[in-house]
Amino acid sequence: NTILINDTRFFRDEDVWDAIRDTVIPALLGSKAADAPLRVWSAGAAAGQEAYSAAMLLADQLGREAFHQRVKIYATDVDDDALRDAQRARYTEKQLDDVPEAFRGRYFEGTGDRYTVKRELRQKVVFTNHDLLRDAPIPGVDLVLCRNTLMYFDRQAQARAMAKFAYSIEEEGFVVLGRAEMLVNHGACFEPVEWSRCIFRTAPAGRARADDPLLPPARAGVQAGQPAGTVTWIRDLQGLQAINERRRTRNQALRSELEQLETSNEQALRRITNELRSRGQR
Repeated sequence: NTILINDTRFFRDEDVWDAIRDTVIPALLGSKAADAPLRVWSAGAAAGQEAYSAAMLLADQLGREAFHQRVKIYATDVDDDALRDAQRARYTEKQLDDVPEAFRGRYFEGTGDRYTVKRELRQKVVFTNHDLLRDAPIPGVDLVLCRNTLMYFDRQAQARAMAKFAYSIEEEGFVVLGRAEMLVNHGACFEPVEWSRCIFRTAPAGRARADDPLLPPARAGVQAGQPAGTVTWIRDLQGLQAINERRRTRNQALRSELEQLETSNEQALRRITNELRSRGQR
């Protein structure tokens, strides 16, 4: 069943965002070439606060030019109404309570009793309808933020979602979950960076475990503690790799669709901006 719960805030759980700023982003930047793209997926984005929070931190650390050239943020949800609000990027003063004062002046502009995220940030965030359990994962991302969704899934659905994240995230990438979303064993594909803040990093392949729910179940006779190099699920994993290879063509098409969506999003933002300006002149 579709879940439409849009309880989120800018920089929700300040200590988590401090860790993203001080640990996650520097690690990502340190693992990449100076001009390499940086892709973020905000899954269960609701009205956009999480995606824009990430955008503000990245813009602050990279600087305006590098941010514009390198960063792409994909923000997905199944709630079209919430996505439309996110694209408008207009928030009340109360909704900005947790936004640092310096960021308010730098990344928002006042329009009446509302504040709108500035275009330089909005144009780097692509909002699209995406079902985390049914749709193909977004490929080639460096950071996944999913802090308001998995808590509403049962264990099987959580495992499916985490498997998609594992497929999506590049080597040395990160996933950040909500504090109530610790029901899935992450040992096969992720290792903890900060347990208390639910920050994980992609694990080396050799750390995979036979009893992890993200992987196909071991066949009869294989014990949970058996070394990863000999467990039977490796044959299943090879089969999954073959499937993934066939998906690469689909992923290339998906990237093209996302690029087209970015263009469409920018055009929509221009129309909204022009409409707001026109109303202001009346």
